[in-house]
Amino acid sequence: MRLQKNNKYAKKIVNGLGSLIVSIGILTGCNNNNNKDEAVMPTEISIVTETSIVDDDYFSNYYNIGNEEISNRINKLSIKYPGSGFERGNVGTMVLKDKNGNFKILMLNLSRNEKDGFTTIREMFTNEKLCDIKTTDLGTLTDKYGKRITANLNALTDISEYLSDYEIYELGDFSYSTNFLEAHFDDVKAQYNLNNDNYSISSNVVDYNKMTYVIESVAKNYVTNVADIFQLYGGDLGISTTADSYSLEEKYIAETKITEEEILRRTQLLGIDDANKSCSLLNVSTLLLKDTNGNYKVSQVYNEYIMNGNNVVGFKIYDLFTSSYLCELDIRNFDFDQDYEGLYFNADLSKFSNFSDILENYEIVEYGRWDYIFGVVSNHIKEFREKDGVDYEAPHMYFEAYPNGIDFDNMYLISDIARNYVKYIPQEMQMYAKDYQINSSNKVLTKN
Repeated sequence: MRLQKNNKYAKKIVNGLGSLIVSIGILTGCNNNNNKDEAVMPTEISIVTETSIVDDDYFSNYYNIGNEEISNRINKLSIKYPGSGFERGNVGTMVLKDKNGNFKILMLNLSRNEKDGFTTIREMFTNEKLCDIKTTDLGTLTDKYGKRITANLNALTDISEYLSDYEIYELGDFSYSTNFLEAHFDDVKAQYNLNNDNYSISSNVVDYNKMTYVIESVAKNYVTNVADIFQLYGGDLGISTTADSYSLEEKYIAETKITEEEILRRTQLLGIDDANKSCSLLNVSTLLLKDTNGNYKVSQVYNEYIMNGNNVVGFKIYDLFTSSYLCELDIRNFDFDQDYEGLYFNADLSKFSNFSDILENYEIVEYGRWDYIFGVVSNHIKEFREKDGVDYEAPHMYFEAYPNGIDFDNMYLISDIARNYVKYIPQEMQMYAKDYQINSSNKVLTKN
């Protein structure tokens, strides 16, 4: 099946907040059902105990392997970030040729930097950088197999020494990893001197629309549905890595790998007034604040609608966790154009008014969607790199937190939103009740 581009914001309010001015009928939430569909794996009919490409059945049977072999192969992938998630459009395929002309297939993590126009290509499982390419040279057009037909391989730069023994032959989308064999079946038969017309391949066995895009699911698909003669492990490339081993450049990724005890400790610092409350994510936004020392702080906020008849003309904005009033926002003629990370990049910040005293020491510098908590570091990564003199890797954690995306028809528990807040925002940028100077003795206006 051809992979269709899946923008994580396909169901988001691209037209959304503008339509709030017309009606709020779409804002009612309902029950929360998350169906986590896994990759569709072929039924195990027989077990291949020894790879033999002279067997007439090999190319239609290579995926019939036992669970123990699947586990062994996954272990060899040296997964750096267990549990991490990805957007389908950021998973790709690289086809290599070794010195003997043998095809090899790598899974890729494509990290696009919208600001500088480059895409960093990383080996999916070890997260090691392989090369860079201008996003325009990567191309978007694919053939029926998923091969990127407009990719300019001559434009690849900063190619890693891990690939020094290989020729980069082709690039493709996620589906090309399993469709490659069909696309090059005649080439493969010639490569291995397979002249018997009895050789055949199976039909597509993967429904990419039903995959859960967490790394373990991608790994299982790779070791099962890519013929093992094409598989290539980190050790084969000379990559040595272990989970929970992070470089200085991976600071913002490493900071998300915290224990359950630490998540609980930080959540308690938020001062949540009612952990059993739930809300629609359509009512949640993100404020990026700057304190008097110039430090960034991220505030997750709840928008209560200010009505004029049937129209929403503004928001009363409250801290999502303490329900403390922060300010108001006039959304009449407000520009809700947004970038990939969820920032309202043309936001007129002068439309914020009636500030609470608890914002006295903070300036609002950015305003974004509910999920801008996952994008704020990426949007400011160049600034952080220049400040610290470290080439930080930008984290992309949305699909780790929500591997199946989200449903705007559902209500989400405040406690679950809080969990993602304390896990995926760098701790130095988190806002706790004490930062607002909220305590039991002071008087703070709260939402009913």
